[in-house]
Amino acid sequence: MGLNFKILANQKNITQLIADRLIKLTLQDEAGTKSDAVTIELDNRNQAINFPKTGAELEIWLCGIYKGLYVVDELEESLDDDSLTLHGKAANMKGSIKAPHDASYDTITLQDLANQVASKHGYQLAINPKLAAIQFEHIDQRGESDLNLLTRLAGQHNAIAKAMANKLYIVPKGESRNVRDQKLPTITISDAYNSSGRVVINERNDYQAVQAYWFAEEKQQKMAVLAGQGEPKYILRENYKTANEAKSAATAKLNNLMRGKKSLSLTRPLSPTITPEQRITIINHKTSANGEWVVKSVEHSIGSGFAETRVELVVPKNAIG
Repeated sequence: MGLNFKILANQKNITQLIADRLIKLTLQDEAGTKSDAVTIELDNRNQAINFPKTGAELEIWLCGIYKGLYVVDELEESLDDDSLTLHGKAANMKGSIKAPHDASYDTITLQDLANQVASKHGYQLAINPKLAAIQFEHIDQRGESDLNLLTRLAGQHNAIAKAMANKLYIVPKGESRNVRDQKLPTITISDAYNSSGRVVINERNDYQAVQAYWFAEEKQQKMAVLAGQGEPKYILRENYKTANEAKSAATAKLNNLMRGKKSLSLTRPLSPTITPEQRITIINHKTSANGEWVVKSVEHSIGSGFAETRVELVVPKNAIG
């Protein structure tokens, strides 16, 4: 198997130096706020590897596709054999954006709030236009980080906020759309002989509706809104400022509950073009696997004699009013 990866360490190409010592390289790409990660396991026979220390920046390509910039945050050396393992996280998750503090905002759109956060912490904002226009009458931030605040507010509208590679992204969840509101390309998988894995159907979360509450100042009364129909109902504990906020939060929660009912773990030959939130259509497999799915997370792994991609998939967002 020829070289199907390239690594720059602090801008120096080390691919050839480690090619015959690579045991396994794994890239984990997650939807949501969880940091993307890399793990590189090397054969350090004769203690010959003079590898960068923690804090080193790694740029990684798979099959010619750029997969990101990572910072080495942990080195692991075995006492039982000659293996050396490096762990890294996606670069530029600045600590300041995760620091808790207090703040309040009045009559502000999600874009304006996100712009303030991005500017304060040195990020460039990339936000889906449909999400940008969402307006909040009042927001209280109490002992909460700016990233957690954006994650919480985005989650009320079935979206995710994620900081990576000097950019702050806010995009729809499970709709396979990018920050420009363009549909991500759908991948069709039809060769069942190249697939392995399993489908899990979980009916424990059998909620048919989600109820949320908001406080009507004029009436001085707590009001309820409902997403979905039927019993049982899932009750959100948080009280929202407006009926629209409550409805959006209830709808987002119901979508998450519905998506959690069926999942698919799929292992394929190395496919570095597959990314989180992308939609995949599966045909010519078993009936339980056939249909449309959305990528929740993806793991690309290469090593001596193998190159594969493992994908965790969930059912797409349902159209719930």
